[in-house]
Amino acid sequence: MSEWNLNEIGYSNQNDMEWYSMNVIGGKFIPVVDEQFKIVAYEAGIELMELEKEEADFSLDGIDLSKLFANPDYFIQKLALENYRGSVPLILKADCADPLPDSFPRPEGVQIVLLLKEWMDIKYLDRVFELYAGEGISYALAENAQGVMSWPFHFNAHPEFIKISPDRRFPRNQMLIDYAGDKWALNNLFECFYKPIKDMGIRIIACDILSEEDFELMKPVADVFMGTWITEQVASRKIEVHNGAE
Repeated sequence: MSEWNLNEIGYSNQNDMEWYSMNVIGGKFIPVVDEQFKIVAYEAGIELMELEKEEADFSLDGIDLSKLFANPDYFIQKLALENYRGSVPLILKADCADPLPDSFPRPEGVQIVLLLKEWMDIKYLDRVFELYAGEGISYALAENAQGVMSWPFHFNAHPEFIKISPDRRFPRNQMLIDYAGDKWALNNLFECFYKPIKDMGIRIIACDILSEEDFELMKPVADVFMGTWITEQVASRKIEVHNGAE
């Protein structure tokens, strides 16, 4: 893990210096689970972690933090592919000029899923699809900041996943709250917003699940889930199994 060097990234808030000095950044494989908390995929990312309390899944030692933050997806992809030992799909963010450099390792037998972001234009996406056609590379799409998720209907290559947020500011999520307990209204909402996507074989990831409330809110529409609360639940279940509680 790399020490959180504030000077390298131009951070100057002295009030937080002591807190940051007690933390490190490290690479993590973030679990994506179904309703029963079975892990169906991992997404590679970096997190700020407390010293001596958490361990990184892959180290960032030796990387200049200014370069890391200038092009995080490049380094995260490379290190994640070098260190991944799982068997479920691995989701990697791809918003650099080269979505998946040929020099990066490809773990044998692992399905790689490239997460494409909302600002990528259609010409760029067409180039990505053409570049990796026939290589077994899958795709995931992230909705934009306004909660728009119409992308799958614009492309010939259907994504494996689409990520949506439980953000209450999005009208569709407010409707989930307003229609709670009304099966007819919830069914109409599902038919309008989500069924066309699911009918294409696309699985919906509810991301940013920060609480059980978020989890319950998104259960009627999402197939799989991820977020800090999900990661905590996965960790606690592993502890229970290790201790013979299950």
